[in-house]
Amino acid sequence: MVSRIKNNIVYVDGIPVDFATQVGGNTAPMNVARNLVDASGNAIALINAKGLVGTYATTTAVSKTVAAIDLETIIETTATVTITIPTDATLGLSGPVTNFLTIGFFQRSAITPVISPVNGTVTIRGTPPTVSQYGTFGVMRVAANEWVYV
Repeated sequence: MVSRIKNNIVYVDGIPVDFATQVGGNTAPMNVARNLVDASGNAIALINAKGLVGTYATTTAVSKTVAAIDLETIIETTATVTITIPTDATLGLSGPVTNFLTIGFFQRSAITPVISPVNGTVTIRGTPPTVSQYGTFGVMRVAANEWVYV
């Protein structure tokens, strides 16, 4: 799983990935996008020579707490769920360099997921959106333990 992106290097399970030799098993120079695959061969991200282009969605029908792997991805909800935003420490975030990370939501069900901060520590600013079925919205980190709806 992609666990961290730093200085345009993708780390998979803490190991830096050499795009030219590891991405999609192709050793050719990367002038087109390629899939980054996990140890089981499952595509987990789409990458080009300049770095991460996009990550694949996580689908959930149960409530969940966001993990570091969910940052800069889309979470697809297929049922009534609560998504909890944990503390920066839990997500491994520190300092302003990690500001403006986002999590997108695609609502396949007819009911908007509830985005819930960890009580007393995390703040989510703004008004929770009312989104119809097949709608999208997101949250963005703007400061330490502080997020806004986008």
